[in-house]
Amino acid sequence: MTSLSLTSCIADLRLYDCQLTMDMSGQDAMQILNANPHLPGVILTQDWYFVGMISRRRLLEQMSRPYGLDLFYRRPLNQLYQFAKVEHLILTPDTLITVATEKALQRFSTLLDEPIIVEIAPRQYRLLDIHQLLVAHANIFKIMSTLLNEKNEKLKQLTVIDPLTKIGNRRCFELNFGRDWQLAVREEYWVAVILCDVDFFKQYNDTYGHLEGDECLKLIAQCLKKCVRRKSDVLARYGGEEFIISLFNIKKDNVAKMLKKLQDHIAKLERPHRSSQVSEYVTLSFGAVNVKANKSLEIKDLIAWADEALYRAKAEGRNRFIIEEK
Repeated sequence: MTSLSLTSCIADLRLYDCQLTMDMSGQDAMQILNANPHLPGVILTQDWYFVGMISRRRLLEQMSRPYGLDLFYRRPLNQLYQFAKVEHLILTPDTLITVATEKALQRFSTLLDEPIIVEIAPRQYRLLDIHQLLVAHANIFKIMSTLLNEKNEKLKQLTVIDPLTKIGNRRCFELNFGRDWQLAVREEYWVAVILCDVDFFKQYNDTYGHLEGDECLKLIAQCLKKCVRRKSDVLARYGGEEFIISLFNIKKDNVAKMLKKLQDHIAKLERPHRSSQVSEYVTLSFGAVNVKANKSLEIKDLIAWADEALYRAKAEGRNRFIIEEK
C-alpha cells in the first residue's frame, strides 16, 4: 500500500485478480481460496464476459451448510452462484477511498463484508477486500467518525454471528467461554456445557428440502435463545444442525431443569417431521456435562464430555437428554 492521503483512490490499494469461468467447479474455487488465504473472493465470467462474483465468506458458507459439499463441490459454479448471488458494488479505480468507504458502509448489514468489484478497464475486473479499504480509511482520518465506528462494530459482529440463524457462531462461543472460564475457576463455579442437534435432520432435508431445513434451524435457534437468557449464558450454532450452550454458576439439578425447558419449548414448535423415527414433530437430542471449574480443565475437555453424553442420548433413542457430572 502506498502512502495515503485524503485524495488517495482505490487504485492505490491492493486489487486481487482471480477469474473463473462458470463451468468450473466448486472444487476449483475452493482450491484457489485455500492456496490464497488473502483472496477475498472469485470473479465469474462466461464467454469472456463478466457475470458476477462470489465472496470467500459466501462460498465457504454454502459449502459448510448441511450437504453443501455434495451439492456444489464437484458441480459447475453456475449452480453455486444461484444460491450465493448478492447485489454487487462496482466502482472505478479513481474512486476516492473516502467515497468508496461511504458507499460500502451504506449497504445492507449482510453485505458489509462483501468485496468491492473494481472495473479497471472495459471487461477487466479486480476485487478489493473491504477490510483493507477500512484500514486505509482509518489511516487517512486517524480518528474514525461516529458512523464508521458504528459500521465497524457491525463488521465485528459479522465474524461472531452465524449468518443463517442470527445467533453466535463457534468463534463467538469460544471467545465468550474463554472470557468467563477464568472467573469460574477463580470463584470455583459449577459450569455446564450442552451440545444438542436435530434428530434425523438429514431425513428432514431429504423430505422437505434444504430451504425448509434452513428455516427449521432458524426456528430452533430462536426457540433455544428464549431459554438461554442470563448474560453469562452463551448459545451458539456449533456447526450444521448442532448447537452448543454454556451455563456458568449452575448445578446439576438446574441443568436438568434447563434441559427440560429446552425440550418443552422445542415441542411447542410442533414443526412437522414425518421422516422422524421418534416423533411426528421435530425433536432434539441433548448431551450435557456439569463440572466444577478448575485450572486443570480445558474447553476441549468439556466439549468432549458433552459430545459423549449426546452420543449416549442418541444411542438410547434420541429426543432425550443425558447429563454427565465430572
